[in-house]
Amino acid sequence: MRKRARTSLDTAVVDIWKREVGDLSTRNFAHRLAASEDLVLRLDIFGKLDKHRGCVNTVNFNADGDILISGSDDRRVILWDWEGGNVRLSFHSGHHNNVFQAKIMPYTEDRSIVTCAADGQVRHAQILERGKVETRLLAKHHGRAHKLAIEPGSPHIVYTCGEDGLVQHIDLRTGVATELFTCQPIRERSFLSVVQLNAIAINPRNPNLFSVAGADEFARLYDIRKYKWNESTDFGQPVDFFCPTHLRGDKRVGITGLAFSDQSELLVSYADEFIYLFSKDMGLGPHPVPPSPVSSGSDGTEMGNDHQTSSFPADMDADALAGPQVFKGHRNCETVKGVNFFGPKCEYVVSGSDCGRIFIWKKKDGELIRVMEADKDVVNCIEPHPHTMVLASSGIESDIKLWTPKALERATLPTNIEKIDLRTGVATELFTCQPIRERSFLSVVQLNAIAINPRNPNLFSVAGADEFARLYDIRKYKWNESTDFGQPVDFFCPTHLRGDKRVGITGLAFSDQSELLVSYADEFIYLFSKDMGLGPHPVPPSPVSSGSDGTEMGNDHQTSSFPADMDADALAGPQVFKGHRNCETVKGVNFFGPKCEYVVSGSDCGRIFIWKKKDGELIRVMEADKDVVNCIEPHPHTMVLASSGIESDIKLWTPKALERATLPTNIEKVLIPGRIHFFPIGGYEDDSDDDDEEYFYYDGGDSEDFSDDYEEEEEEDDEDSVGDNDDDVDCESVDVEDDNSVGDSDDVVGCESVDVEDEDGEDEEFYDSIIDDCDGSFDTINEDEDDEFGDSDDDDWL
Repeated sequence: MRKRARTSLDTAVVDIWKREVGDLSTRNFAHRLAASEDLVLRLDIFGKLDKHRGCVNTVNFNADGDILISGSDDRRVILWDWEGGNVRLSFHSGHHNNVFQAKIMPYTEDRSIVTCAADGQVRHAQILERGKVETRLLAKHHGRAHKLAIEPGSPHIVYTCGEDGLVQHIDLRTGVATELFTCQPIRERSFLSVVQLNAIAINPRNPNLFSVAGADEFARLYDIRKYKWNESTDFGQPVDFFCPTHLRGDKRVGITGLAFSDQSELLVSYADEFIYLFSKDMGLGPHPVPPSPVSSGSDGTEMGNDHQTSSFPADMDADALAGPQVFKGHRNCETVKGVNFFGPKCEYVVSGSDCGRIFIWKKKDGELIRVMEADKDVVNCIEPHPHTMVLASSGIESDIKLWTPKALERATLPTNIEKIDLRTGVATELFTCQPIRERSFLSVVQLNAIAINPRNPNLFSVAGADEFARLYDIRKYKWNESTDFGQPVDFFCPTHLRGDKRVGITGLAFSDQSELLVSYADEFIYLFSKDMGLGPHPVPPSPVSSGSDGTEMGNDHQTSSFPADMDADALAGPQVFKGHRNCETVKGVNFFGPKCEYVVSGSDCGRIFIWKKKDGELIRVMEADKDVVNCIEPHPHTMVLASSGIESDIKLWTPKALERATLPTNIEKVLIPGRIHFFPIGGYEDDSDDDDEEYFYYDGGDSEDFSDDYEEEEEEDDEDSVGDNDDDVDCESVDVEDDNSVGDSDDVVGCESVDVEDEDGEDEEFYDSIIDDCDGSFDTINEDEDDEFGDSDDDDWL
C-alpha cells in the first residue's frame, strides 16, 4: 500500500500533538514552527516605514529584535519601533555622502551605533540622555566604504572594508583603527593594484575567522590570530579561498555580498551571476593558483566561456570538487546587493534583485520557493529578524517594507517565473554584428536568429547572413561605458561550409545540455556540442593551403583552417539532420521532448520533420500545410507541438492518433548526400498507383527552371491526383492505404499513417519513449495498441 506523502501541514499537526503530550519541548517546537515552509509561503507585507528622503541602503535589527535601524542617501539614521511603525529616534549621521551601512552594537542598551558611507568614513554615534546624539570619526577609507561587521557578542569590536582594498579593525574602547591589510590580487589578476572590497562577514561560530570579497572572483578567508599586534606589519595572506570552479580566472566577475550561517557555511553572491553556498571544506586552500599550473587542452568551461583551467591542490577532497550549492533566478547587476540566511537554523537563503523582487530559496537543495514583489525598482537589502520569521527589505525606493507570515493563502511561484525582466523599458544597444575578414564585402551581418543558453544565461548566440553561429557572453559588456563588446567568444560552423559565401542561417536553439542547434538556409541542420567551437578567431592569420576545395557536391566552399590545438571532437563535426527543405522563408528549428531527445523543423514542402537527436535518424514526416511550414513550437512540459506557416491557421499536434505512422517507402531518396530535398511532383498521388513515384530533386539550381518544370509536370499528372480541388497540398506522403488514414477531410492532412512494414522495431521504441515521457498523459489511448503521433481532422485539433 502506497503511503501519501506527508505535507508541511501534516508535519505541523504532528509537532503540535507532540508538544501537547510532552514529546517536544517548547523551544524545539518554536524552532520547527519558525522553519516551516508554510510560513515562508504565507509571507506578506506587514507594513511600510516611510520617513527617509532617499534610497534606503541599509536595514538591521538589534539583538532583541524590537528595534530596526536604517540608513539612507539622505545621510540620516533612523531607529524604528517596527511593530508600531513609529520613529524612536532620527539623527544626522555626520557623513557627507550616502550612508551604506548602520548597525547597533550588542549589549549597549541600543545606544552605540556604527556607520559607514560613500564618503569612505566609518563613524560612531553614541546616544546620550534625552535623545541627544554625539558622533565621531573612527576611520577613513580612500573611496567608498560599503560594509562593516561586528564581532559576535562583542560591544566593542568592528571590522570595516572599502574600495581601497583596506581592511581595518576598530576597538571602540580606545577609538583606535588598526589597518590589518590591503587585499592584493592573485598573480592572474596582477593588472589590479588592489582588490576593491564590497563585503565583509564574520563567522559566528568562530569569530576569529572573517571573509572579505569584492572586485575579483574569490571570497578570501582570514584568521585574525595570524596578525602580529605588536609589529607594524600586515598578515595579508588568506588562510583559504572560495570560488566556483567555472569562475576561476574569469576577469569579469565580482562579489557583492557575503554571509556566514550558524554552521560556518559561506554564502557568496556574485555580480551578474548566481549565489553559491560553500561548506567549510570546499576551500581552494591558501594558494589557489600553484606556482606551476597544470596545462590542459580544455578550458574547463561551458560553451564559450574563456575561463582559465582550474588547478586544484593535490590534497583537495571530493566535496570541494563537487562544487557549491547554487541559487538561481534573481539578477544582481545594477547595485552592490547583500545576501542573507533566513530561518532559525538558516534553512533558507534570501536576496533582492534588480527586478524589484525578493527571492527565497531552500538552502539544502537550492529550490526557489518564493518570489515576492517588493519594489518598483531594485531591492538591495534583505534583513531577517534575529528570532522570528520576519523580514525587512529596502532598495531604491525611500521606504522600508516589513514581511510577516500573515497571508491567509499560501503563495505559489509566478507561472512566468522564467520570463522575469527588469521592466525598465531601456533598450541597450550591445553591438552590431560584423563580418569576419573573409566576408569583408558585407558591411554588417544581417541577423535572423538569436537564442540564449538555458544552462548559462550569460551566453547567447546570434546568426544570419553568413555561415557562422556566433556565441557571446553578456558579462563582457561594460554597462557603465559607451562601448560595445563586439567580439564573440566562440564561432560554430561545419567544416565544409566555412568560406561558402552563399549559405546563411535561419534558426538557432539551445538544448538543456548547452548543445547548439543550427538550421542553414537551403542546407541541413547541424547539432554542435559545446566543445566543437572554432574559438574566438575562426580565420587564423596564416590559413593552411590545401589541394582540395573541401566541399560537397557543387559547393565552392573554401578549405577550413583549424587552430593547431583543436581537439578531435571538434574535428569530428556536428550531428547532421537531413531531408527537409529550407529555402523560401526564414524558418526556426527546435528541440522536442522532456530532455531534448528530438529535433523538429518545418519545410518548404509543407511538412514537419522529426529526427532523433542522438543519431540524426529521421523518424517522422507529417503533412502540416499546403505551403511552407515556418514555425514549430514544442509545449514546455508535454508531448504537444504547435505549427504555423504560410496558411493563416495554427495546428496543434498531440499523440492521440489510433494508428502509428511510419515513413514513406521511398523516403531513402530524400537522404541522398548533397542538397537533395523531399519534394514530389504534382499534387496528391493516385492511390491506385503502387509503382515508383517520380520526384523532383532540387540541388541548388535555378529556382525559375524548377518552377517551370514543376508546373508542366503538374499539368501532365493532374488527372492522377486525388480529389477534385486544385488547391490541394502540393506534396504529401506516398504509398498510403485508404483504410489506414485518419479522418476523411481532404482540406488538411495532419498525419497519415503509411503502409510500410516495420522491420527493425525502431518506431515502436519511439512510441514507447513518447508514452514514458508523457508520464501517463495518454489516458484515452490503449497502450497495447500502435498509435500515430498526430491527427488529420481540423475539428480534432482543439
